[in-house]
Amino acid sequence: MSIPVEQIASLVDRLDHPDADHQREVMDVLVSLGTNVVDPLIANIAFTKPNQRECIIQVLGEIGDVRAMLPLMRFVFDHKGKIKDSDGRGLAMQTIMRLAKPEHAKRLFDFLM
Repeated sequence: MSIPVEQIASLVDRLDHPDADHQREVMDVLVSLGTNVVDPLIANIAFTKPNQRECIIQVLGEIGDVRAMLPLMRFVFDHKGKIKDSDGRGLAMQTIMRLAKPEHAKRLFDFLM
């Protein structure tokens, strides 16, 4: 099932809502769409506000698709030293560890080094 890009973009925009309950509802919708939204969410990591980014990272972790690992690693590296992204970086690290499988051990070791 293909989800229209406009629908995903609208949901991502709604992650900027100040109400945490509203954000959680939108996140639940994205999670329910499953792996169909992984690539568009990955593409949005670099172009969203920090609070939206944190929601996206959390959704990617809840979906559990290993395709998110490398983009999350890039995010952690690319945003090193940026105070406003420190929470997102920590959340990305937690998500990477949750997504990792034994076959990813070398990649994880190289990333951490």
